[in-house]
Amino acid sequence: MKYHHKNKGRRGFDRCRSQYGRFRNQVDVITSTTGVYRSRQGILMGVCRGLAQHFNFSVFWMRAIVLLLFLFTGFWPVGVLYIVAGLLLKMEPVIPLKNDHFSPVGAALFGTGCFYI
Repeated sequence: MKYHHKNKGRRGFDRCRSQYGRFRNQVDVITSTTGVYRSRQGILMGVCRGLAQHFNFSVFWMRAIVLLLFLFTGFWPVGVLYIVAGLLLKMEPVIPLKNDHFSPVGAALFGTGCFYI
């Protein structure tokens, strides 16, 4: 039986890569529409703070609940889900600073962009 030159034998890898891309796109759609993000100011990957901010809940109580669940259920359910959430959730977007009173004329007069008129 001759080996066909077009069949490279990587069909399984390409299928797996396309399924991962599809899964990643679904996670991106879920996180972008509901606004669930990892916080940039969190202690460990920012998952608890991000969830607390999304649900308008105290960060202390969110961490306490996660810690209690972690202690009672063990590492498998809560620990693995926490790590997966930390890897899949996007970081909280950075809000750029914007000032409407910036004057390029004042910056040209004084030679720097830090003077405002």
